[in-house]
Amino acid sequence: MDNKIFISDVSATDHTLVPEGGQLLQGIAYLSDRFDSDEQRKTYLDEKNMQMEALFDKHYPGWREVTAVKRVSKKAMVSSVKNISTNKLLPTRIENVSFFFCGDGCKGKGELAELAFSSARSIALSIVQEVHQALQSL
Repeated sequence: MDNKIFISDVSATDHTLVPEGGQLLQGIAYLSDRFDSDEQRKTYLDEKNMQMEALFDKHYPGWREVTAVKRVSKKAMVSSVKNISTNKLLPTRIENVSFFFCGDGCKGKGELAELAFSSARSIALSIVQEVHQALQSL
């Protein structure tokens, strides 16, 4: 979070993107765009790339040896990945379970990242409501 670098397992929500036994990981970095020179920009991007690879090393040891295709883009990119229609999304709460579920695999509004935010917001609102009801009953 501090470095604004994240890893997303895209194949976890759409298995059709990879061959059987494969995995599609996406590293995401939020980049600054304020530089005094091209050299500063290049140095910054190289540092971010090293941070990204270190994050992969930490969470996916050995990834370098099993990578089929490595693609790095140093420009802003936006792409849409949708949840496949046959996926069964989890509810945010299951009866008699003492914790909540949120994320792109849970019921909510939108697709993938929006589902994560939507389900987390739904959970937060339900917790606030439960606390409010508990306080009123005191």
